[in-house]
Amino acid sequence: MKVRIYLVGMAFSVASPAPATDITCGENAFRQQVAETASRTVHSEPVQPIVGEFPTDEGTPECIRVAFRLSPSGTPWNVRTPESSGSFAFNLAAMRAFAKYRFKGSWWRFLEPNVVILRGVENRKPANWHSPTP
Repeated sequence: MKVRIYLVGMAFSVASPAPATDITCGENAFRQQVAETASRTVHSEPVQPIVGEFPTDEGTPECIRVAFRLSPSGTPWNVRTPESSGSFAFNLAAMRAFAKYRFKGSWWRFLEPNVVILRGVENRKPANWHSPTP
């Protein structure tokens, strides 16, 4: 009896569509750390747009949370990506943008965690998009 109930519940979870929710990447939970990191940011870089083979008019919203610590000279170390929306191409573009970030260093905040949430839209048609005619 328990096996059948488990299988029915599992089938329901597989068959039900994924809810269309706003992707936040922990923005509410890490709001204070994001704000503190923003105050230490000297230079930030936008994520370059990613256009795949079949772009759509609205694209797909993507995000990635980057957690790291800062050396006294302001260089990120112990860089991790604990959460993302799951797009590999967007994650690569976001990490390329993060590599260009510059921060203020501090001896006193050497071990404090820092968090940056990078957002973007993947696979949106560019303004000059022209579909090939068949």
